[in-house]
Amino acid sequence: MSDPVLYQEKLLKPTVLTLEKGADQEDEALRVLSLRALGNMALGAPKKVRQYRKLLLEKCLDSLREPVNSSVASEGMEALAKILAELREGDLGSSFSIICEQCRAFFDNESELLRLKAFVLFGKLAKVVRISKKHFFKEEVKKAWITLMLHCQDPCSDAAQACMATMFQCVHFWGWKALESSSGQRDSSEADGMTVFQTTLCSILTQKKPAVLYNFLLETMTYINSNLSRIRIAACNLAGIIMKQMSAHHLRKLDFPALRNSLQELQLDSDPEVRRAALETLKILDTCSQQPLLSSPGGFC
Repeated sequence: MSDPVLYQEKLLKPTVLTLEKGADQEDEALRVLSLRALGNMALGAPKKVRQYRKLLLEKCLDSLREPVNSSVASEGMEALAKILAELREGDLGSSFSIICEQCRAFFDNESELLRLKAFVLFGKLAKVVRISKKHFFKEEVKKAWITLMLHCQDPCSDAAQACMATMFQCVHFWGWKALESSSGQRDSSEADGMTVFQTTLCSILTQKKPAVLYNFLLETMTYINSNLSRIRIAACNLAGIIMKQMSAHHLRKLDFPALRNSLQELQLDSDPEVRRAALETLKILDTCSQQPLLSSPGGFC
């Protein structure tokens, strides 16, 4: 894309149009290579990205639609990440919301590579956001938040690191200085630091948005059935942290028998770490269910 011949002979446009056709072919290798070349326009011809942005965004997004081919989708997300670095918020138009939705759809994918690429791409989106998309993206961050917190413990170390980087990059969209300060204090072990961060978030939510924390618990509990044992462990641990911080009003709404049954089922899990995490959360749940429901807005378990 940076070869002077493309410009001297005015071959850039026909080259891009040829790659556009290649990205539509059924042959997997041809699609992957075409998407890679289109993405590399951001590296070799960055000043031309805005000119061809409609074509570039369309072809990359097509690669993410059903039926999904892992190699093609991975290349499409990597190309998008490169392209976004050369675009402004206003350049994306309706593609912005589509990219957000597609990103979140891949967060729980069974492919480690697709999860990794999706976390990186979501982080790139966060960097593009300015004023007009801020409110929209803030809602996208809320939708993605539990998934991001859990996948910081992803069994794929690269995916976990990318997820954590993206999550902390998105912290400021909550608009709470105390949370931003907590995200910056990661001097202790990674696990301890994440526990402190999650506890701080839940404490703030209890005071400012208790209903959001309640819904976060319900969403977290769906992950105890994840195919990934590391995610099941993370879900048990996070559920325990949330329960400790929940207000009495929202604790009353919980279906304690159903929660207890779900956690007890994990005592049959093949992974001893999952069984251990579930048992600890069961103890917290029992403590919460046995305590008098105080009217205090803070957690009491």
